[in-house]
Amino acid sequence: MEAPCAPDSLPDPHSRPPRGRIAAVLPASPAYRFAALVIALGVGVLALLIERGSFAPVAASPWQAVLLMSLAVSAESISLKSPRQHDDTRVSPGSLVALIALLMYGTGACVVTFAGGVFAWGVVSRQPLVKVGFNTSQYALAAAAAGAVLGALSGVPHPGLPIHPGDLPAIAAASLAFLLVNDVSAMIVSGLAMGVPVWVQLRRNLALILLIDGILVGFAPVAVVAVHFSGATVPLLALPFAAIYYSARQADLRGHESTHDALTGLANRTLFRARVEQAIERARHSGARVGVLALDLDNFKDFNDTLGHAEADQLLSGVAERMRSVAGSHDVVARLGSDDFGIMIAEAEGVARLNELALCIRALLDEPFVIAGLRLGVSASVGISCTPDHGSDADVLIRHADVAMHRAKVRRTGVDVYDAGTDPYSPERLVLAAELREGITRGELVLHYQPKLSVGTGEVVGVEALVRWRHPQRGLVPPGEFIELAERTDVIGALTMNVLRMALGQVASWRKVGISLPVAVNLPAQILLDRDLPADVASLLARFGLTPDSLVLEITEGSLIHDPHRSAQILDALAGMGVRIAIDDFGTGYSSLAWLKRFPVDEIKVDRSFVTDLTEDESDAAIVRSTIELGRSLGVSVVAEGVETADVLERLAEYGCDVVQGYLVSRPVPAAQLVTWLRARDERSEVGGRRSETPAPTEL
Repeated sequence: MEAPCAPDSLPDPHSRPPRGRIAAVLPASPAYRFAALVIALGVGVLALLIERGSFAPVAASPWQAVLLMSLAVSAESISLKSPRQHDDTRVSPGSLVALIALLMYGTGACVVTFAGGVFAWGVVSRQPLVKVGFNTSQYALAAAAAGAVLGALSGVPHPGLPIHPGDLPAIAAASLAFLLVNDVSAMIVSGLAMGVPVWVQLRRNLALILLIDGILVGFAPVAVVAVHFSGATVPLLALPFAAIYYSARQADLRGHESTHDALTGLANRTLFRARVEQAIERARHSGARVGVLALDLDNFKDFNDTLGHAEADQLLSGVAERMRSVAGSHDVVARLGSDDFGIMIAEAEGVARLNELALCIRALLDEPFVIAGLRLGVSASVGISCTPDHGSDADVLIRHADVAMHRAKVRRTGVDVYDAGTDPYSPERLVLAAELREGITRGELVLHYQPKLSVGTGEVVGVEALVRWRHPQRGLVPPGEFIELAERTDVIGALTMNVLRMALGQVASWRKVGISLPVAVNLPAQILLDRDLPADVASLLARFGLTPDSLVLEITEGSLIHDPHRSAQILDALAGMGVRIAIDDFGTGYSSLAWLKRFPVDEIKVDRSFVTDLTEDESDAAIVRSTIELGRSLGVSVVAEGVETADVLERLAEYGCDVVQGYLVSRPVPAAQLVTWLRARDERSEVGGRRSETPAPTEL
């Protein structure tokens, strides 16, 4: 059996990583220094054996030596993947052939068979010179150690005589020496090359490798006895080995299929996780960093539905090929799902470089693919995680990259780095989600209301209801800390219906004391697709004795893209009842004008990101002015959010804006405080003979 890991553990100093990715191990590394030591010892042992005449039996029977060496080369060519390994560890019957040569012809024949066989195979298969030199020297040392032990404990080989039972202890000791030198040296260079402590490498792999090698070399005495009994029996020995090899080969193929994607040939999720785990283990000892990029193609379903599965598969194969082109020799590219891919960067240089790599990948995918005669550009969302900042476990690192990728897709940023503060799946957030569900049941939600002011008359023409969570331990939790969490779970339905119930109940209570104001409530995307929503809203209005114009439902542009047809049906039903519809955060999406044409919109709200710096940024001013003109031409009311200064209010009045809200008017306040604020305004208005044009802001 070939020693594990060693041939593939030594990096090729002549290899050139693609696309400028450098993953080189310098010749001055510990692995190369150890290889140089083994090569020097091997040369010294060969010189010593030549001086002692150990190769005389080979010279006397050259055809037997050639036959055994040929068998050794054949054994190297049929090596198989080592069990329970995801790396390049291989096993072969070469050690069995070497032990047979030792028992029949002595140490010189064993060296020629084992070391000569691996040298010949290395040259034929064009392995790097350093690898060939190390393996040849390693096997020469193993053969010499076995010969020394066998010669010290027995008279084997017996000239012209078979081995006998009394020789078995000496043969066992020689075999153990052979395997220990062979396998331990391989484990050492493997550990040094991977940056894993040698004792860790030995503890993990040595017992299994010795067991497999030991079973193989145990057949050596049987083969020798069979040869001495009759040469005709030797082919019979090949039959069980052929059966074993065939079974192992099939297992090897099945193992490859179970760890690779059939379409692209990339690693699958199982192998990807194993490679990331191995890289993290190496990084713990080498101080390197491991990066993971999770990539998802945008709108791939459209390609699949339009082109068909065969052409879509061609597109996936093309994506895989381009991703391979940016990966280094030690990196791993994987297909993790239908249109999900991953890249493990074994020696990451930090988040900034990973971000550059992600942008490079997106740029490569932007270059057209020619599929079925069509030039197709592909966009993708990429999430990034890196040790030790975002985790030191394979599952955690992959999950965090996936979370960042989904965030990039939702925010349409293209690339995003994992942020624990926005991770809805962290243990803390999961606990918070459970507490939110219980809090809704216990009535811990509270509403604050922000007034909306008519620019032309200075009157308060409505309020927007903004939810807060009065947590027993955390205090008053702002919506930014739990709304997104609720949207990712089934809690959002209960939360929204509770907000609607509380807001309409408050409107009814205000009417009893002479305050008649409509209330605006934000509607999440998930609820907008609920066909029962119109009936639920009608039921709540009837419950509190309110007319439909008491309610304004605010929807974002992003909530409309999930299922526009279904959204249109539900909004038409609500508008038909008399409920007013407003588009919130207008201008931040991609299809604002299309929404105005397609959906029953009564009001558009200009996002605060355009309003806040209105007097200082001409671009913002142009956007706001154009939006107001658009609303006036379509007969749609325009509300400006985020009004914080009198200068901004004055500019909006010049543009003809209908309604404003923001800290200049009032911060969101509890219902009772809003009533006090409204009455104070009325009193000031009565004293002054007119309404205040610029109300003073109210602090919480």
